[in-house]
Amino acid sequence: MDASTISKIVVAFSVAGIVFLYWISTLVAPVKVEIEEIPSYEGRYVEVEGAVSDVRVVSGDACVLTLWRNGSSVDVFVRKGIKLNVGYGDEVRVVGTVKLYEGEYEIFTSADQVELLNKSHVAVFVSQVAAKPQEYVGGRVCVVGSVTKLYTNVFYVESGGCELRVVADANVTETLSVGDKVVVDGVFEYDARNLRYELRLLTLREAFSF
Repeated sequence: MDASTISKIVVAFSVAGIVFLYWISTLVAPVKVEIEEIPSYEGRYVEVEGAVSDVRVVSGDACVLTLWRNGSSVDVFVRKGIKLNVGYGDEVRVVGTVKLYEGEYEIFTSADQVELLNKSHVAVFVSQVAAKPQEYVGGRVCVVGSVTKLYTNVFYVESGGCELRVVADANVTETLSVGDKVVVDGVFEYDARNLRYELRLLTLREAFSF
């Protein structure tokens, strides 16, 4: 075999190697997509950005984030997500695999694949407080949720499947309606007499909508 033939073989293998590496990279590298495009990428590894509109703590240390952008939403199942420091309105980037779960498309990922892009400094979710209430007792907490129950001096807010009792004056509860989405700022306390956690209201405002 002469030198010219050997040279051609080397070049051919080099080109084949480059093509193979490019093919592998398309399988490993995430495809950047918009939330509304998610159904077209079942089984694919994707990258998506959005604002956090809800957090639900599920079995073990996992959580489900709901991301919104341009009028569309998607749920993101995050392994070890309970450790994530994300709040209402935070902008995040998520890399994960699109799967069909109970008739809905979701992204499955782990906590290290969720990147915080912009902190909204608005509020945390009731479910996040409920997951580790001892860490909040005695401190000032700002939570977001929907009003579920109304009484003269008490109302309840819910997010992520968890409810929080809020102690407030009657002039505050009179302004609320069931279903209102609000941001509640107050002191988180433990009522030893009644064996329950509650928030003593300081300020209240309407939550922005996505």
